[in-house]
Amino acid sequence: MSQSLEQWLFDKKDQTALLEQWRTCAQYGMTTKDFCQKLASSGSGSSQKIGQAGLKAPGEGKRFTDVLSGWLSPVVVSTLAIAEQNGQLKSGLDIAIKELEGGQGVMKSLLLMMAFPLLTLLGLGVLGVYISGEIITTAGLEHSMASQVRETVSGPGLVALSLFIGSLVIQALLMPIWTGQGRDMADNIWPFCDYRMAVAGNLLSTLANLSQAGMSLKAAITEVDAYSSRYLKSHLNQMQRQLETETNPGRALDTGLLLRDAQVNLNVMGDIAPLSTLLEKRRRSTPPPFIEKNGHAETYCPKSHFSSGHFAARFPCRQRHGISFYLDTTLRKHNMKRIRSNPNKQRGISLIDFIMYLILAVFLFLGIVKLYNMATAWSAQANTVSAVTQIKAGAEKVKSVNHTGTSMNKVCSTGRNAVSSTICGDTRDGVGTNEYGGNYTLAVDSANMQRVKVGITNIDTQYIDDLADTLAKLSAGNCNSAASCATLAVAGNTITVTL
Repeated sequence: MSQSLEQWLFDKKDQTALLEQWRTCAQYGMTTKDFCQKLASSGSGSSQKIGQAGLKAPGEGKRFTDVLSGWLSPVVVSTLAIAEQNGQLKSGLDIAIKELEGGQGVMKSLLLMMAFPLLTLLGLGVLGVYISGEIITTAGLEHSMASQVRETVSGPGLVALSLFIGSLVIQALLMPIWTGQGRDMADNIWPFCDYRMAVAGNLLSTLANLSQAGMSLKAAITEVDAYSSRYLKSHLNQMQRQLETETNPGRALDTGLLLRDAQVNLNVMGDIAPLSTLLEKRRRSTPPPFIEKNGHAETYCPKSHFSSGHFAARFPCRQRHGISFYLDTTLRKHNMKRIRSNPNKQRGISLIDFIMYLILAVFLFLGIVKLYNMATAWSAQANTVSAVTQIKAGAEKVKSVNHTGTSMNKVCSTGRNAVSSTICGDTRDGVGTNEYGGNYTLAVDSANMQRVKVGITNIDTQYIDDLADTLAKLSAGNCNSAASCATLAVAGNTITVTL
């Protein structure tokens, strides 16, 4: 039966409100017909239509539960129908409300749980690239390590993030449909293990509800099978086959879907306690992995928190607190609320704190990069000034009457070694040996043979003016700055100083 748009928009909150109203009327001795009259006369929108259809149902040979098909989930409708047939409508309504609160829609819950941190990660990435770009431009770090990191993040990093998100989308599409060879192994790896445990938890919850409503285990499995994903169907079909020959419900449910400890306990207790009692005991201990106090999605570690337990549970999927005995004792939501001294207190670092720490770490990293670049620039300048002084001193050593014929090859020759090998380099000509990866050059000043011109090429343009001002003070003109200094010239990324 296809749903109308209005039925599709009748969400879990509306469904729960309808059932709670019905339960209240039943507690005060009102019949189902009285309830329908109340809805038809006092209801609004969808509930009024449900009441009107409920009043017409007996004349059409239908029951009120038949009218609810399409408005409520099929499992909830079946629970109410069975309970009404057995004369246990009040209990059936309680069970149906529990079923609605039991975290139906595993994939929706998983997607909601994962969407927020992934979108936050993507948003932080975009914000980080933008902020770092502004800082790099403002601080003049265009050719620094910070700029390289930004280019990596905005280039290959973005591709890697897209591939990661794409792989999660593919896995999300595979989770409900992939069966057969390899799935058993995948079910022990995140995120498949989360999906497996959520499906197992919801299945036990639903089977317990249907069993309490009066259904046999075989009938309950058949009812669930009609509306299940392909993945769950494969386990339910195996359970149905095992029920043909197995009298122990625990062993009949042994398909690899349940965790080992839970399965062992079911096997042991299956021959002792009635199924409804057995599952009811398990319902009262721990909430399923996608139950929150308001019925929204939450895993065994809250979706907005990063805690050590959360990461320990990620990979591989092992028996763990809150999950290892989840199938032993499920759905203790209301009891746990009363027991908790502070239900809002959660362990671990909150996502907001994590974001703040991450932003602080980014700024700290950029600050360290800035200091590193400043220190590197200062060291490069100091070494360059020292090299220029050594080259001048070397030129004086090889000088005869004047500096005619003076060059880097001459001062660096093996027979003279007038300048250190770190300045001369392996080729003994000063090529590629300066602090900026460029060359040192040496030539006589044609205007005054008693002077030489020392050149430094490939200087980082971010620091060339500061270096020029420093070298201007060493030049033959003893200038205060490079501006208007006749004995120092700056051309592009090259400085030539006359000494």
